[in-house]
Amino acid sequence: KMENAARTFSSKYFRNLRTIAIAATLALVALPSFAAPLAYVTEIFGGSVRVIDTATNTEISTLTTNTNGGGTLVHPSGKFVYVPAGFSGDSRLDVYDTADNSLIAAIPMPGRPVDIAMHPSGDYIYSVHGGAGTGTVLVIDTGANAVSATVEVAHRISKIAVHPSGSTLYVGKGLSGAITAIDTNTLQVVDVFYLLYAVNDLEMHPSGQYLYVSTGRSLLVIDTETNSIVESIELKGAYNIAVSPDGGSVYVSGDDMTNAVIFTVDVGAGTHTLSGSTVLPGLFYFGLAVHPDGSTVYAAGHMLGSSYPEGPEGVVWVIDTASNQVVDTISVAANEGSPRGLPTYITIGPLLEPVGGTATGITAISVICTNSTSGQSVSIDLGVEKAWDCESSGLQVNAGDSVEMVVTGNAN
Repeated sequence: KMENAARTFSSKYFRNLRTIAIAATLALVALPSFAAPLAYVTEIFGGSVRVIDTATNTEISTLTTNTNGGGTLVHPSGKFVYVPAGFSGDSRLDVYDTADNSLIAAIPMPGRPVDIAMHPSGDYIYSVHGGAGTGTVLVIDTGANAVSATVEVAHRISKIAVHPSGSTLYVGKGLSGAITAIDTNTLQVVDVFYLLYAVNDLEMHPSGQYLYVSTGRSLLVIDTETNSIVESIELKGAYNIAVSPDGGSVYVSGDDMTNAVIFTVDVGAGTHTLSGSTVLPGLFYFGLAVHPDGSTVYAAGHMLGSSYPEGPEGVVWVIDTASNQVVDTISVAANEGSPRGLPTYITIGPLLEPVGGTATGITAISVICTNSTSGQSVSIDLGVEKAWDCESSGLQVNAGDSVEMVVTGNAN
């Protein structure tokens, strides 16, 4: 039996990975489970973004901003939310700290963004803007919170997607269906291909093998090696697209002229098959997002009908991906001064692995957490549960940082 034995655990920390490599003494420490991510719902008339805890499916706070109804982005670290705000005379990209919902930056924009997308590294945001026959892609440095480059595109832009490798941008045109591929390193156009269909939305398969395009009447599957259509699945009113984290399913919002519908497309060995659908009790539907654990799909839309004489009521439906059934409904109630809560888009943050652990092979007394990348350290006196969270105790950690934890206590 060792008295007051110190054990050191050092790991390269990647926030979004389920596996963290730790020294051979792993048996002494069991890392906590992933924290439930937050969902951000853009509510257009109230000029706000509602924050929903996906663990309880309840609204817990509001980002008060002059949102223009566009979609939001969450940084891969989970620490920042980016919200398009303002209109033609005061367009900007607001940056909020997720820890306290404080506004930390407002990046000026030359007009309202049509769509925004994040580089997988979190280092850049790409904001697309349409013009009279042309389009512009702004490259925003998230470290400096400033525009760092501009790319001109020879057609108006409706949507944007980023290859999972971060190597290529795909920007789509609304009516005639042109898609331009842009090299993110050189910011040069490398290909333009034509679909002859309107582009409602663009999303990537996690492998990068496929680019999905909704056209209003179909889901097109594009092979990114050849930039050619390899499958076309007929869907009524196809609009927004969301892809499961494992790439096994694609979800597409549609409209059968009576209700909103969420179509489910299974991704098999080189084939895509329409496997089912979920009918929602509403006509107008906008946002769609898959929970990062793949268990549920969140759909933001409007409830209509005789039960709502004052106008549509905003809701978020929670759909179980195993059964394609609605398992929860979250009301997006109207803010003060707003006629109704009308959500337009929903974004869910990443699964975040806490930086910390629980001692299982030692009666731990204290732990010192050191960010070897920055040099910062915090000391934590452990309580009865013998568990710790370095970040909650003040350690600043970014994705990719190396964190060392030294546990002191009596060996069992």
